Amino acid sequence: VEELRVLNRIMTELMSLNTGSEVLNHIAEMATLITPASRAIFYAVSESFNTPFELTEAVRRSKENSENQSVVDEEEAEIKNEIFDPALSKLIRDVAVDETPLLIVENASHGLSDRIQSLMGIPLKIREKVFGVLIAVSTIENQRFSEKDLYYMTFMTQQAAYLVENLALYENIYENLFSTLSALVKTVEARDAYTKEHSNRVKDTAIIIAKAYGCSKEEVDVLDFAGRLHDIGKIGIRDDILLKPGRLTDAEYQKIKEHPLIGESIIGQLGLWDREKKIVRHHHEWFDGSGYPDGLQREEIPILARILSVADAYDAMVSDRAYRKEMSQKEVLEIIRSGKDVQFDPRIVDLFLSLQEEDKFEQVYRSSE
Repeated sequence: VEELRVLNRIMTELMSLNTGSEVLNHIAEMATLITPASRAIFYAVSESFNTPFELTEAVRRSKENSENQSVVDEEEAEIKNEIFDPALSKLIRDVAVDETPLLIVENASHGLSDRIQSLMGIPLKIREKVFGVLIAVSTIENQRFSEKDLYYMTFMTQQAAYLVENLALYENIYENLFSTLSALVKTVEARDAYTKEHSNRVKDTAIIIAKAYGCSKEEVDVLDFAGRLHDIGKIGIRDDILLKPGRLTDAEYQKIKEHPLIGESIIGQLGLWDREKKIVRHHHEWFDGSGYPDGLQREEIPILARILSVADAYDAMVSDRAYRKEMSQKEVLEIIRSGKDVQFDPRIVDLFLSLQEEDKFEQVYRSSE
């Protein structure tokens, strides 16, 4: 009876979902609810990537943890960094190659992090190819997975794969998702080292603001992805414009302004991420409506794009660029403050300045030095 109840719950909740991203988020979350998993992460895998690429993560939350969430978040980040090491990366690739669910009841001789007590790895196949691997780990002593847990996870992952296929989010979901993402990320990083570090800092800064603003975990995850790729559209801008050391002409600036639209088009080809696509398109909109590409204003601009806009502008001003040296911290903060109600959402600016006074961004910039 219990088994039927669990299987019915899996089917019922999956069938209520409408997008591929919702499906992937849900199976990770469900893994922490129907098994002893401390956390579950869905990794994309492909021959195009040397390292599995995290798409979504769920962490088991306890009541006592919720009282001091900032401390818990720091601890969870530390645990996550310890767990994902070369041994786990290799194990994920092996599961993908074998196309067979894996159960490690007790982590004794597998070379994995000591944090991992027990582990399950289940491949998710779309159109007969492994799209990714759902990894569930228990980091609590004496809480180990069983064959029944593996059965539930395998059943859920198979149903999720069927659902993603049936949603038909993209005609060639596997080939386009990975070939596009892999090629574009490599191209941008190869052209301009600044773009990579800038995007990482903007992502980290935006996430700090979003958490303080009260954004949900799902929204933070969206920012994590969109932040890293918000300037991906610059691959469509010629080097002589993008890396020009002097002032841009009006025509060149108009070309630069095309990068959010190019980025949106690129993200659109990934098939699964609609919200991320909107953030990439709108991260240069201004609060007063004078930004680009659509001239949106105030609440018409997605809140995550408004957050990213402040983080993006701050990093651009405190960093050396091809056309100028970095600006002083005092000057940058004054420009951002004066941009309230013009370029930026005043609530985001006030929050950003408050966080800045508390040195909340210090780690982001210290680690990038």
